[in-house]
Amino acid sequence: MTHYFNLVTSKINKQPGVEIVYVNPLAVSTGIGDGVFQTKAGADFEIIELVEKYNSRENFLYFENLDKILSEKKPDIILVTENHLKSLVFDQNTKLAIERGKIKVILKTIPFRLNKYRDDIELAKVNIKTSELPPLSSVPAAIRRPLKTLAVDRLYKKMVLDKRGFRNFLNEKNLQRQLYNFVDAHVNYIEEAYDIYGSYGVPREKIFITYNSPDTDHYLAVRAKIEQEEPILPENNFRIIHVSRLVEWKRVDMLVEAVANLKEEFPRIELLVIGSGPELDNLSKQAAQRNVSDAIRFLGGVYEVELLGKYLMASSIYILAGMGGLSINDAMIFGLPVICSVCDGTEKYLVKEGYNGLYFENGNQKSLEEKISYLFKNPALGKQMGEKSTGIIKNEINIHTVVDGYMRAFNYVLRDA
Repeated sequence: MTHYFNLVTSKINKQPGVEIVYVNPLAVSTGIGDGVFQTKAGADFEIIELVEKYNSRENFLYFENLDKILSEKKPDIILVTENHLKSLVFDQNTKLAIERGKIKVILKTIPFRLNKYRDDIELAKVNIKTSELPPLSSVPAAIRRPLKTLAVDRLYKKMVLDKRGFRNFLNEKNLQRQLYNFVDAHVNYIEEAYDIYGSYGVPREKIFITYNSPDTDHYLAVRAKIEQEEPILPENNFRIIHVSRLVEWKRVDMLVEAVANLKEEFPRIELLVIGSGPELDNLSKQAAQRNVSDAIRFLGGVYEVELLGKYLMASSIYILAGMGGLSINDAMIFGLPVICSVCDGTEKYLVKEGYNGLYFENGNQKSLEEKISYLFKNPALGKQMGEKSTGIIKNEINIHTVVDGYMRAFNYVLRDA
């Protein structure tokens, strides 16, 4: 299980009248991405491990013998993520156990990559039109070269839907709509969920926004302890930090490039990279090729809150160059201004332009470097932004807003029980 969610789940488990039983794969789940740290540390709730299997015919993951666990534990609610949602409908034993136990179902998702229902349909129609184009190989070379220059040839490489494919796609979208309405409630990180799931016919009153947060009570207590200790690193106002898995879509390569491009103007620039993953070798080679290996520290995965907090508090700016989200909360707890772009949607509620951070244009290297340079040249402003970051955590989005969102969803589905 992800380390941060263990603490959050434990917090929910301590609420009056709540008892959580966590069903987890016996082995590493196929739904877990590269570099995701898994642990049971901090899990103050019951954990049951079952064999996770894949039904290839109906295309869904399911837990073997889940129906027996449901019959034994007699839960009031199942909180499920989307990769297991189909199993509650298509696995007959599980479905029967839910019906017999009159168990309510709540779907927990982060829908920032989910299009509205009609938007997906229209996109599919565009792909059908693309399928009617002649093969690129049949286009004369004199025309093909300009097409490539304009990147139009990429259309030929995308998924192409013929009429039969479109029907299959439409059936899948309609099944998706049925599943979203099958559940009794939704809990989501972002307010866009109202419009996204609303487009699938889900009533607004069934959608509950939890936002996203680690256990901020615990993290703030750790920060208070760290403030009484010696810094882990010498002071450097030009030290930036990044925390994430090292995968392509986190765009850590942009940070390496920024260090190389800004080093002449800011000789003391330093980058701390916390995280592990398949991109480590590529990033290390990039740093060497750009002659900035001495300015970049790859610290590996740091999952102990106190050590993570020490590195964050020894830095001046937190930067998330690509996708992600929760690391922004961590940085704000420990008093850092944030530079980010398009993340997972939660950044919109955490990072306020010019108040506690700055946004750069997605994928734009120059824009990123301009934001870094601006804060380097205005250290007092960066410090003020960091203080405001902590204020947002204490007063707006924290573990208590998350727990409240879940409790409202629980009470809603059990209102007539």
